[in-house]
Amino acid sequence: MEALSAAAPQWLSALVTADWVRRYGARIDSWRFPKGENVRQEWAEQVGRDGFTILEAAFAPGSPGWLREIPAVQVLRRAWVEQYHRDGEEVHWREGKDLPPGRCRLSSPYDCDARYGVKRGSGWCGYKTHLSETCESDAPHLITQVITTDATVVDTEVTEIVHQGLAARGLLPAEHDVDAGYVTAAHIVTARKEYGIELVGPVGLDTCHETHEGEHFTQSAFTVDWQTRKVTCPEGKISAS
Repeated sequence: MEALSAAAPQWLSALVTADWVRRYGARIDSWRFPKGENVRQEWAEQVGRDGFTILEAAFAPGSPGWLREIPAVQVLRRAWVEQYHRDGEEVHWREGKDLPPGRCRLSSPYDCDARYGVKRGSGWCGYKTHLSETCESDAPHLITQVITTDATVVDTEVTEIVHQGLAARGLLPAEHDVDAGYVTAAHIVTARKEYGIELVGPVGLDTCHETHEGEHFTQSAFTVDWQTRKVTCPEGKISAS
């Protein structure tokens, strides 16, 4: 509405009413958001109806074509496709199962590339930054690699990209210490085979579900002989490679 009030004030004034001023005159945030689940649902559906009113008017055959090219209108259109659906004349807020995947879904109208991420119980809208740093005890610590992803990208997706970037710049370390988010068994093997790196970090816990008792073996059921590089399974079979 702010963008349209600046670009086409007379066109917008024909759409809005005094109710719109009461609904949108003050910034909506967690402090001003209506209290109560039912009240919030009704408010959200009213917002949906108002948004469709703007979109239908902007895309109407008789409206100026440049209205629909305004970036804010494009963002509104995308947000309403993702967040609302219509059943005849009724407008409904989409439930979680009907929303696009988080990696594809608009998270902020102010930054169309930002995404909503959750890590260790904390959620945020934005990005992740992955830093690589030297750690020699007798030399200054220098940042050698910076990668920024949206907030939905898990850390394990970045490990290989980090190594590719370091290799391209001739900055591969002999040992790469990482936290649990960046290391898997496959990463350890690939780092050593492709880049000659000793990838060091805590691997994931045994995630075998207890409900599958009798169908799956847990990691603890296998005996590993690190000296001879052999693994013995619960049936007594020894690994071939």
